[in-house]
Amino acid sequence: MIDLPKGWYTSTPEALQGVTQLCYTTEINQQNVAHFAFPIELDLCYKWRMYDQDPGPMPRWPHLLLCVSSFDQWSRHRTEGYGCVALPTLPGQSTVTVHTWRPQHNRTSDLRRFFIGGSPELESIDLACVPNGHTVGVF
Repeated sequence: MIDLPKGWYTSTPEALQGVTQLCYTTEINQQNVAHFAFPIELDLCYKWRMYDQDPGPMPRWPHLLLCVSSFDQWSRHRTEGYGCVALPTLPGQSTVTVHTWRPQHNRTSDLRRFFIGGSPELESIDLACVPNGHTVGVF
């Protein structure tokens, strides 16, 4: 999902969310890493007024929000992590690293996740990143 802050818009809102292909992880430096190349093509615009004397601070940049899921051989679904990264500021091809995290609940939910699937999930993927309108540095 693409998170558009206030002032940003697109002529193709249906392109702001979707599902990518499946990929396998490989172990690199004792960490599971997933490499996938999914093209995202968007036209994003920012509304600003030329007659403003002081445009104010730089607008918040759009972010890509990710929810990484897995399916095992028994078709159990697990949320492996959530991630957030600012979109590249230059057009063209970009390589980005997205660090992910997932909510931890308790030992019982960890056992349930291992044996029958399922895991604690966010109510909305919007919570994977700093919420729109949030101005304080730490919350």
